[in-house]
Amino acid sequence: MIELLADLDLFQGVDDKTLAAFAAHGVEGTLPVGGTVTVQGKPVERFVVIAEGTIEWSRCINGVDMVLSERHGPTYSGASNLLTGDPAVATGRASTPARVVTWDADSFLAFLQATPPAMRTAVRLIAPIAQAAQSSVLQQEKLAALACYREGINAHLTAAIASAQPSPGGLLMPNQSLLMAGRVYACTQLPAMMHIARELVGGQICVTPDAAAFQSPDTGPWMEKFYSINERWQAEDRRRLLAFARDLLNSDYAGHRLTFQLFAQSPPFAHLAAVYRAFDFDGPLEFVQRSAGLSERVLAEEVGAA
Repeated sequence: MIELLADLDLFQGVDDKTLAAFAAHGVEGTLPVGGTVTVQGKPVERFVVIAEGTIEWSRCINGVDMVLSERHGPTYSGASNLLTGDPAVATGRASTPARVVTWDADSFLAFLQATPPAMRTAVRLIAPIAQAAQSSVLQQEKLAALACYREGINAHLTAAIASAQPSPGGLLMPNQSLLMAGRVYACTQLPAMMHIARELVGGQICVTPDAAAFQSPDTGPWMEKFYSINERWQAEDRRRLLAFARDLLNSDYAGHRLTFQLFAQSPPFAHLAAVYRAFDFDGPLEFVQRSAGLSERVLAEEVGAA
């Protein structure tokens, strides 16, 4: 067990005698598929070393379980929570049968107090773990903003077609007020949505190295090291995603398409004027006149009005 502990970053710099004393308090066991290491929102009562197996970490956000990551043994859980006393920010559930070694809270905290190197490592883990949990919430909010943008455009188009009106030439056309209002919404929110898309890609797409840098024998290993996130997202897939985002959002082509769309939809300052001309103000004006008990004079056309 000493060899197992020595390979974990938490125990780097700890001498063999101290490790042996700590290992003597560990209880070996197994965790079946679906068994939990921690449960979100509940106190953490033990320090767990996962010697073999895979733990899937998930968090319930707005009623939806989101998978944050997978960690393969050897790894550990509970160090920062036992140190701070905070409840678990995520649920750790075995996705494969796992071999584990556990320590009760008192034994682990006594070990940290007697071992400064392990204490420093445990303290360093607190902020990254909290940031990782918070980033999941932020990502969900950004994805929701993109979904609302898409559904908002779709809602305006659908409503404009469903409430079609006769054109001046006697044909059927989409409701102009809804159509113009949808255009204002789509064009004014476009820059913000493009920025959110850049953030969700997860990298600085304007400075992403080209494919040659990833294939070069000199720089390739470094690209593989720093652009790989986990087993699912390796460097090549991430490079392709960043290149795709660059082409759609930051390239000359992207700038040309954005400019063309602004030109094709007329200048932005003209959009609100089109909404003003298309919206039927008579209904709201009559409602206010009746509700407020105003005289008929307020609805009379001005003398000389065009």
